[in-house]
Amino acid sequence: MDKQNVRKSIECAETSLGIELDSTRIKAVLINNDFKVIGSGESE
Repeated sequence: MDKQNVRKSIECAETSLGIELDSTRIKAVLINNDFKVIGSGESE
């Protein structure tokens, strides 16, 4: 998925953001309607 399609998906609310809050780190993942990962990250 190219940047233009990702941007369109986000602007059209066709994505879901999952967030996991743990005691020592935070994880997040952004997926599209086809359940493909657009982006992910974590912080300690």
